Amino acid sequence: MKQRKGRQKDLTDRYLSGELEEDGPEAQERFGAHSKHAQLSKILRTALLRAEEHADIDLDALPVGQVIQVYSLFSEVESGGRTYLCVVRKTMAKLAETALLVGDRVRIRDLGLHDEQGRPQAVVERVLPRETILTRTDSFKGTEQHPIVANAGQMLIVASLREPNVRWGLIDRMIVAAQGGKLRPIVCLNKIDLATGHELEEADAALGHYQHLGISTLKTSVPQTIGLDALRDALRDQTTVLAGHSGVGKSTLINAIQPDLDLRTAEISNYSGKGRHTTTSARRYPLDFGGAVIDTPGVKVLRMLPVFGYDDAPHGHAEVLLDNVRVPAANLLLGEGRGFEIAQGRLGPGRIHHCMRTVGAAEVALEKMTKRLLSRVAFGKKLAEHSIWEQRIAEARIDIEMTRLLCLKAADMMDKAGNKAAQLEIAMIKVAAPRVALRVIDDAIQAHGGMGVTSDAGLAKAYAHIRTLRLADGPDEVHCRAISRLEMRKYTNAAV
Repeated sequence: MKQRKGRQKDLTDRYLSGELEEDGPEAQERFGAHSKHAQLSKILRTALLRAEEHADIDLDALPVGQVIQVYSLFSEVESGGRTYLCVVRKTMAKLAETALLVGDRVRIRDLGLHDEQGRPQAVVERVLPRETILTRTDSFKGTEQHPIVANAGQMLIVASLREPNVRWGLIDRMIVAAQGGKLRPIVCLNKIDLATGHELEEADAALGHYQHLGISTLKTSVPQTIGLDALRDALRDQTTVLAGHSGVGKSTLINAIQPDLDLRTAEISNYSGKGRHTTTSARRYPLDFGGAVIDTPGVKVLRMLPVFGYDDAPHGHAEVLLDNVRVPAANLLLGEGRGFEIAQGRLGPGRIHHCMRTVGAAEVALEKMTKRLLSRVAFGKKLAEHSIWEQRIAEARIDIEMTRLLCLKAADMMDKAGNKAAQLEIAMIKVAAPRVALRVIDDAIQAHGGMGVTSDAGLAKAYAHIRTLRLADGPDEVHCRAISRLEMRKYTNAAV
C-alpha cells in the first residue's frame, strides 16, 4: 500500500527563506487537474446515458415532484413519498432558463436504477411554470438577478435586537427582495429577552412602521418561549424562505417549534453521500404541522467591498459569510492545512503578472499627465514648461523604465532558472512596481487639479486599485524582510 506523506509544516517560513521548491516537477505532478466527473460512479454515468434514450414519452403522464435540493451535477426531488436523486435531461440542461431551483415542481421519469446507497434515480423531464421566484443580485455581475428559490409563498426575515444587533437596512433590503419575487415578507425580531426597555420601545416603533405598510411582524424568544405559537401559526401550510444574518437564531427558532428538525437535518446531510454532490443552493425541509421551510446555509457573498469608495466587483474582495459550511473530504486536493503549498505550486508566472500591469498603469498615467500639461496654460506659459513639471516628467520616465527592466529581469530569471533562483527579483519588483506607479499617478492627479480626484480622468480609481497591491500580494514589509535576509545571506555562512 502506498503511504501518504506527512503534513508539511512551517511552509510560509520555508518559502520566505527560499527552502521551498514550489515549482519542481513533483509539484506539477501533485497539482494536476482535478475533475469532479472522475468521481462519478459507473451506475450514475449509466443513468445519464439512459436519460437520452426516451425522447418519445408522454410527459404529461409523468409524476410530479418537488425539488428539495440542487447540487452541481444532481438534484433531489421528492415525489410520492420517495426522494429521488435526479439528473436533468441533456437537451433541457443546455438551456440556462431551465436551471433547477429549490421549490421547482417538475415531472420526473423513474429510471428503475439505484445508486450504491440504495437511492432511486430519475430524470427531470420538464419544469412546470413557477408561481414565484426569489432572486438576489449577482455580486459578480452587477445588477443581474440570480434566482435561488421557486414557488415559495413567504419570507421569514429574522433579526435579533442584540447579539448581533439589529440591522434595519438589511431588513429593508430583504423586504424589497421578497416583494420583488411576489413573496409575502414577515419580520421577526428574535432574542427580545436580551433587550432593555428602551431597546424594546425603539423596536416596537420600527415594527409599527412595517405594520403600517401591511407587513406582518413577530417578536420571539426561545428561552422564554415568547411568540413561538404565533410563529408556528405563521408558518403553517406555507412554504417559507428563511432569511437573516448569521447568529440571529433562525435555526434555533425552527428547532424550537419542531424539535426533531435538527435530527432530520443531520440525517439529510449524511444522506447527500460521500462528498460527491457539492451543495450549490438552498434546501427545503417539511414541517410536521404543515408547510415547509427553505434554508440557505453555505457560502454567502454578503457584499463586494468598496476600495476607497469604488465598486471593485467582480475583481476585488468580498464580505463572505461561511454559515454551516461542510467541505467534503473528497474535495481536498492534498490535505488539510496545505492550501499555501497548493497556491505556491500553481501560481507560476502569476507572481509578477500584476507587476507587468502596474507598469502599464504607470505608463498610462504619465501619458495623461503629459498631455494635460501640454494643453493647459498658467502664468503665461504651458504647465509643461514650468521647471517643476519638467522634473516630474523626467523622473516618472526614469522610474518607469527602471521598473520595466526589473520586471523583465525577474520574468527572464523565472523562465530560465526557476522561481527559487528568481526569488530576490520577484520580491523586489513586488515592492518597486506599486510604489513607482503610485508616485506617477499621484503626480498625474496633481497635474489635473480638481479633475484628477474625480472619476472623469480615471486616475483616482487607478490610484485606489494600485494602492491595494502593496497589500494584496503580501505587504511590502514582508517582501522587504525577504530581500534583506537574502542580501545579508551573501556575507554570512548561515541563513539569517
